[in-house]
Amino acid sequence: MRLHAVTSVRLGRDTATMGFWLSWHGLALLLVLLAPSQFVLGSGAWTAPAAHLAQFLLGGAAYVIFAWCLAYLSGRPGGCSLLAALMAAAASFGAILLVPVTLRPDIPFSRAAYLAAAAIGTVLALAPYLVTSARLVVIAALAMILAFVIVLGWPRSPVATGVVERRVVPTALGKVTMTYHRGLVTPPPVDGGAIEPLGAGFLLVTGDGTFYELSWHDKQQLASRRLALGAPMDRAAFLADQEDPKRPLRLRVTDLALHVEGALTKVFVAHQSWNRDARCFTLRVSVAEVDSQTLAPTVPAGRWRTVFETWPCLQPSGGFDDAETGGRLAWLGDGLLLTVGDHGLSGLEGPPTAQLDDNAYGKVHLLDTVGGSRLFSRGHRNPQGLVVDNDQRIWSTEHGPQGGDEINVLVGGANYGWPLATYGTNYGQPYWPLAPNARNHGTYVEPVHAFVPSIAISSLIQVRAGLFPAWRGDLLVGSLRPQNLYRLRTRADRVLYVEPLSVQREVRDLAEGADGRILLWTDEYDVVVLAPDKSPPVGSVIFERCRACHESAAAPSNSPAPTLRGIVGRSAGSVAGFRYSPALQGDGTPWTEARLDAFLSDPNAFLPGSRMMTGRVVDPIERRALIEFLRDYR
Repeated sequence: MRLHAVTSVRLGRDTATMGFWLSWHGLALLLVLLAPSQFVLGSGAWTAPAAHLAQFLLGGAAYVIFAWCLAYLSGRPGGCSLLAALMAAAASFGAILLVPVTLRPDIPFSRAAYLAAAAIGTVLALAPYLVTSARLVVIAALAMILAFVIVLGWPRSPVATGVVERRVVPTALGKVTMTYHRGLVTPPPVDGGAIEPLGAGFLLVTGDGTFYELSWHDKQQLASRRLALGAPMDRAAFLADQEDPKRPLRLRVTDLALHVEGALTKVFVAHQSWNRDARCFTLRVSVAEVDSQTLAPTVPAGRWRTVFETWPCLQPSGGFDDAETGGRLAWLGDGLLLTVGDHGLSGLEGPPTAQLDDNAYGKVHLLDTVGGSRLFSRGHRNPQGLVVDNDQRIWSTEHGPQGGDEINVLVGGANYGWPLATYGTNYGQPYWPLAPNARNHGTYVEPVHAFVPSIAISSLIQVRAGLFPAWRGDLLVGSLRPQNLYRLRTRADRVLYVEPLSVQREVRDLAEGADGRILLWTDEYDVVVLAPDKSPPVGSVIFERCRACHESAAAPSNSPAPTLRGIVGRSAGSVAGFRYSPALQGDGTPWTEARLDAFLSDPNAFLPGSRMMTGRVVDPIERRALIEFLRDYR
């Protein structure tokens, strides 16, 4: 197929032809500028910060260059082939691509959005040369206008809403509805990740460093939007260095912390890092900036700055454990606390790493976010949770060995004993070899609570907002192995009691939203939402079976059954004006809860001659719920 400078359709006078070409390329240029942002990044180009607009302008510049090249090539004698036109498109968009990649790496850039601009631009620039009739010209022009209208009216973000399941869980302080959202994220190849509240929604990062914005759709449905931001981990290079890429060591994000500064939000991530040259691991804290409104990176997605890195770089041998990383973050004033696990270097096969000054492992560090740090506490095995409460008390959760998961209150300069003190034991032995006869932590700081057996303890938060007033100030602690959430009532540095709540998921991280709803990020890649149960009490539902007879609108003398208001404690057969059966007429025995229970289980067996022919409540749990409702029914 040959392309010529003037379409095979004669449009008439030169003025009309020129008007068509200008209108066509003008609308095409607008689509190239606007559509990639809407369909790929999920936000309008006009809402992006000034620095981010450069990416869309580069796509527009590439389109202009390609359109000019196409006009030039098709104007030569014999026109140009379709293959030559496609090569011109690749050259035009490819040349402009060099600007953000090599010349200006500071320009925010999304390859997916740029590829979308290239595809849209190529099709639209070629379309007028491929039509064969005036009717097709009109149809193509109308299609262009329709596409432009769709782009302008497209919603802010393409979202995934997933599958929703609900269950009601009873607790000591009321029932909780747990709503399970599945399919919000693409399943990552590794566990880990974290979730943090952000505005009215949340920011979620999976273990492999993929970021999602979570928001409420129609107030109840949780929706997700994948972001252009990506954590600074080169998984492809890491997997290439593994002896068995199908069963690699972990390389994952361990936590997330946010600092909103007006129009910009700083995103801090704690993550494992692989040194290809030395073939060893460290734990890093890296930071990048995003626009607070669009969450688009203000610098290229890979431009992260390292705030902290552990030392020395650890070889994956000699007891190294890629799961015992710690890596939790929490703000303490202007500083950022970071927990670092001992990475399996427990002292059983070498020196007690967590007790020594020549390394960063088995410790908690306080970072100043610009590159400085100081040791905060030591003697930790694998601290997996960290929160600073309303009284500036620092709570930490920590994995023990076999048994002995701990909850600690951290104090600057303190030593928590690992690996010389623990309430756990060595795997396969009834004691810990470095402290075989210990019954306490001796001179080291004791945990405020220990779980024996272990619960594979994970992250924790303090309940702060008003949606769970009975829980306010309590700690919520996640677990991996029993798939529970634990509510801890505390007083100062003491844990008064622990209540388990069945989640049926491995809880990796927790966050409390601006409206008080609590979200759990799980190792099944589901997001579980906790909210107070607002369904009617079970007793009130069962009472609806009784209402037709006992709450008739007719006069008491004509009603088929007496009112049940005030039934508990009332004498049997005592409602004035009601014609009772001989079995109840003048009975006078008070209706106690026990008597009602016996009567409702089988009215005729309990009171032969009763007119209550239906209404048996066979289930003892339902009977109990109905009686509890009647107790307060006045």
